[in-house]
Amino acid sequence: MTTDKPDLSKIEESFTDMINHFETSASTSFIKGMVDPTIIKKGDLKEIGKSLQDVSDFLMIKAKTMELLPYESEEGETKMRLDHYIKALDDIGKELEKSEAKEFHDYHWSIIGMLIIIIFSLFDHIEHYRE
Repeated sequence: MTTDKPDLSKIEESFTDMINHFETSASTSFIKGMVDPTIIKKGDLKEIGKSLQDVSDFLMIKAKTMELLPYESEEGETKMRLDHYIKALDDIGKELEKSEAKEFHDYHWSIIGMLIIIIFSLFDHIEHYRE
């Protein structure tokens, strides 16, 4: 019986390639922390928690500057969802910041970092489209 294990080095390599591309091509600030492979490798949940709070602050600023259609501010629509889930991300960061645990080479943080970069890139696109 063989067990299929993910090749974590390939995941890390993909993430590092994405980071390097994002860092050289993004028009907004490159946010360290959750998108910094060295922090992810160390697996220090306290640092990751602080970083998630920084990410949520960044996303909240971006979300507040979005021009939404009137219906998008109604109950259960885009604005409410963004506000709720960005706040939840901040709350998770605050809880992680209290932790002394380590999660070395845990690839799920790399996946979260990639998703954050994708979101930042989408905000970049929206901002350029509005200009």
